[in-house]
Amino acid sequence: MGKNRLFVIAWVLISVLLIVYTIVVSENNKRVIGITEVEETTVSFPFPVEVSNVTVVPNQQISEGDLLLELRSDQLERDIQELKLDIADTKEKLIEAKGLYENKIERLNREKRLEVNKQTGELEDLRISLQNELAISGSLNLQLEDSIINPKNLQIQNLEMEIRLTNSYYNQLVNVTKMEYEFEQADITRTFDDLEQQLTYNLKKQKDLNVLALYDGYIKKVRVEKNTLLESFTPLVTYSKLTPVFVRAYTDEKTRLEVNLGSSVTVTSATRKWINIEGTIIAESKRITELPDRLKIQPYSQEWGQEFLVKLPANNEFLIGEKVLIR
Repeated sequence: MGKNRLFVIAWVLISVLLIVYTIVVSENNKRVIGITEVEETTVSFPFPVEVSNVTVVPNQQISEGDLLLELRSDQLERDIQELKLDIADTKEKLIEAKGLYENKIERLNREKRLEVNKQTGELEDLRISLQNELAISGSLNLQLEDSIINPKNLQIQNLEMEIRLTNSYYNQLVNVTKMEYEFEQADITRTFDDLEQQLTYNLKKQKDLNVLALYDGYIKKVRVEKNTLLESFTPLVTYSKLTPVFVRAYTDEKTRLEVNLGSSVTVTSATRKWINIEGTIIAESKRITELPDRLKIQPYSQEWGQEFLVKLPANNEFLIGEKVLIR
């Protein structure tokens, strides 16, 4: 009888343990878990550079604005000098074009004055001659008659027309000259502006050769040495922030947590339960992927889930690479 009682008790205990294990496993299977990650910056340039000086070492803590590298580029320096020469030449072209325009306008105005003055003098002579002839006639009726049929009157009318035509002709020449100058000036000015923009861009690139830290953090890798010449896009130095900025998280394939961009979630440390903070879902994958081994219940087992990213506030207490729970 005692043996039967012990058997019953043992069976009950085993049943309870199985139920607890099932609940624990079930809860684990419903977990949403992730790993905190940090923002990294790898410095490289789209053109060859020479390393003049390296001012940091791996694991060194840095502050925003600290000098990391001093670089130089022979090609960039040549480009800047050529652009400065081209800009100086373009300025000279602008000055030369303006001088030629002003000289041409002055010449046209001078020719116009000479021609109009000559015609005006002839006109005045004809008018005086006509008045003298009319005065000699001594009769108003004869004057009126002579004024109608006198050939000098027709000459006067023709000269007045010539003066108007001369003014119009030279005014048109001035307008055409002005229009041609404005087109030429606009074309040279466009070239000048383009060169200035290129120079500004290259001067900024040259300034950026003194590589400054964009934020507080620490140096992860220094991949170069002083006085070395490097090809385009060669990674030079990698640094990262001191605090994680997002979580790479995974839902369990069976759980299928609703992942909505912009929604808030609570992020809690898997080992330090008192550390929790609110985060925001900023990205999601549209496919099911295999979980990293570190996040699996059984290492090297086949476990799958949906990947998404959670942005963390800047002032969080998580460690870089820390395992966290999402809910």
